[in-house]
Amino acid sequence: MKKLSLLGLAAVTMLSGCQYFMGTESEVDVPTIVVDPSEAEAHVIGNDDAPITIMEFSDLQCPACAATIPLLMDYVENNPEKVRMEAYHFPLTSIHQYAFLASEASECAADQGEDSYWAFKEMIYTNQDQLNEDYVNSVADSLELDREAFDQCLEDGTHKEKVQTHMALGEQMGVGGTPTIFVDGQIIRWPGATEFDAYIDSLL
Repeated sequence: MKKLSLLGLAAVTMLSGCQYFMGTESEVDVPTIVVDPSEAEAHVIGNDDAPITIMEFSDLQCPACAATIPLLMDYVENNPEKVRMEAYHFPLTSIHQYAFLASEASECAADQGEDSYWAFKEMIYTNQDQLNEDYVNSVADSLELDREAFDQCLEDGTHKEKVQTHMALGEQMGVGGTPTIFVDGQIIRWPGATEFDAYIDSLL
């Protein structure tokens, strides 16, 4: 198949996406460290031996992520022989009050099963306009998580460092907003499922 031009696909972030402004004060310190992606403990869907790796950096309070990431997840789940996807946190704390909390909470959900992580993420995206501390707790209840363990995880900041590490990796890779999607190291704009499938096929 003729390889597609990236002119229509390549972008630092979606034009309608959630922007990260360098120099804007954040409520969360991002460590200035060099992060090896293989040690960042991303959540993965797809087959480990798939020929193409997608890395997605997203913010659970970002409307563009809610519109894009579920479609990307569906694509990966339906094409496991082609692609695998690694999910990374990149909460835009300077503009989204509950984004970091949501990232931490998703990791606390993951402690009780990988399926709980993906289900938590899906519920946040589906009802993103309701996102606050109370809604995070209601999602935990809806998923029938062990609330004592979940609440303790959040109180202790068990996964704060992991989220910060993902943010540091994103900055290291040039992430400037969310969602940001890399395909085998190439940053692209989500063009829609049909066009994305054609692009992936052009790489195989």
